[in-house]
Amino acid sequence: MLKKYLHHAVATPRVTLAGETSDWGEVQQAGLLASEVTGVKKVTNELVSVWQAERSDQAIKNDAIAALQRDVYLSSLPIKVAVNDGIANLTGSVGSVFESDRAVQKIRWISNVKVS
Repeated sequence: MLKKYLHHAVATPRVTLAGETSDWGEVQQAGLLASEVTGVKKVTNELVSVWQAERSDQAIKNDAIAALQRDVYLSSLPIKVAVNDGIANLTGSVGSVFESDRAVQKIRWISNVKVS
């Protein structure tokens, strides 16, 4: 079944992803993977993250790390993420205020997170 789906995606230059997941990182990963399929020219990612009321510190940390790694300006920087009781703390070295602000903005959107 998956093989047929991928074959269809290759035959059609536009792909629309739809559905629900509990992890924002999975939404982003699905979009990235679909865009890397040979022949696909446009991906419309309509996947929705349905967040739980409470999220573990580890889930928040995983999303924060993924967000930083996806950013071309931040992915090679030595930024570490620690989360305690939903409060994210970023440590490490950056080259400018721009990079520091960008790192904070990248994780500020994560559900149930506060940035220290």
